Amino acid sequence: MLNADEAFRQVMTWCHALPTAERSLEESLGAILAEDVLADQDLPPFDKALVDGYALSSVDAGNGLRDFNVSQTIRAGKFPTDELITGQTARIMTGAPLPQGADSVIMWEHVETVNNDLIRLPVERLIKAGQNVLARGREISQGQVVLPKSLRLNGAAIGVLGSVGRSRVKIVPQPRIRIVPTGDELVEIDQQPGPAQIRNSNAYVLRSLIEQAGGLPEVLPIAKDDPESLSESLSAGLYADILIVTGGVSAGEADLVPDTLASLGVEPVFHKIRLKPGKPLWFGVRHSAEELGQKPVRKVLVFGLPGNPVSVIVNFLLFVKPAIMALRGISTDPVAHRTVPLAEAVENRDERPSYIPARLARRHDRIAADPVNWAGSNDLRGAALADGFILIPSGPCRLAAGSSVSFLPLLPS
Repeated sequence: MLNADEAFRQVMTWCHALPTAERSLEESLGAILAEDVLADQDLPPFDKALVDGYALSSVDAGNGLRDFNVSQTIRAGKFPTDELITGQTARIMTGAPLPQGADSVIMWEHVETVNNDLIRLPVERLIKAGQNVLARGREISQGQVVLPKSLRLNGAAIGVLGSVGRSRVKIVPQPRIRIVPTGDELVEIDQQPGPAQIRNSNAYVLRSLIEQAGGLPEVLPIAKDDPESLSESLSAGLYADILIVTGGVSAGEADLVPDTLASLGVEPVFHKIRLKPGKPLWFGVRHSAEELGQKPVRKVLVFGLPGNPVSVIVNFLLFVKPAIMALRGISTDPVAHRTVPLAEAVENRDERPSYIPARLARRHDRIAADPVNWAGSNDLRGAALADGFILIPSGPCRLAAGSSVSFLPLLPS
């Protein structure tokens, strides 16, 4: 049976960035840029006023001229056509282009207004060339690489793309991920469960986690525990970059998922790992699939997750999320843990390393992990009250309060 590190390495062997595609800016936030983006013009495209004030010549002021006639008013969005001559100034607004003949802007509150057509500079006020002016091309020069290939696009980068006229851009796209819940015991969340049934909460857990990781989730209808229903549902689930199946991967009589996946051409890579919760994890790869008669698509990564909801979360964070990040071209590293002290003693009697829900709380001027009272891998509420999971080494072992442990966050930092 593989340990978690070995299982992670085997998953990553099959994870490569998706082929690049052109997308709109609205679809590109958080994506990896797949091209160098060049400026289509200087930015700013003109010498621009940074304050409301008066545009004038620093040479005139330096030569001792104090009185200036106001020849025009320039607002943002209006390009001046009249050149300033000696002794003239232009009333100008923030963001507006300077008129020819001006090289500086003085703020309104720093001049004396003699009348509507005349201002006076105080004797002590010095005017320098470039004062309160953003020079043409100061931010970006035409033809310059403004955003390099492989950059992860944040909000500011999306704004830069807009500023150089790029409504579409080449990126590594978000992976499409289909979720197939399985089990005769499942009903949809808006239905009243029968005596032996439960609501399909795992689908909503996974949808949320996938969206947080930057994937595009789609939940398919619940598949029943019979070969025909499973085959139909799993076949539909393979039209994606990643297929996640919940339930049916243990060793019970109704655990039909592995054999059904094999019949659909999915090659198993491993089944079961040395971890609690999440031991029944199944991982395989289908090398190609035809999408509704269209051209073949790339390989599909297939994760079979246990039906217990906390197992779903732990397996997702450790294995599925890194696969999503790798397909997005962002990282092939394991999900980041942090080291924190324990707020109270914990013990592990299981032979497997165990993840236990915990909250982070301030204890004695430091952040410590406080285990949540929970009832095991079926207890989704316990995980909901936690900030993440502490990792306890394989047992039997007992860790005293203050011991350092690895902490796996539930939400991205």
